[in-house]
Amino acid sequence: MASPGPVEMGALLDAAGLDWTPRPAQDGAIDVVALSTEALARYTSLPETSPAALVAEWRAITQAQ
Repeated sequence: MASPGPVEMGALLDAAGLDWTPRPAQDGAIDVVALSTEALARYTSLPETSPAALVAEWRAITQAQ
């Protein structure tokens, strides 16, 4: 479950159909946290994907366990 580039947490929560309330960030909060997928991309293709597709992958993985 990975996609190049950051994905907004709110978009993932919306795609998962979860209730959430946006709030202003606290002072000193980090604006963007992103996992580098460069090493993984050397072994497999990582096409840009949507939050809904990432949630579907997550659900498929958790249901298979």
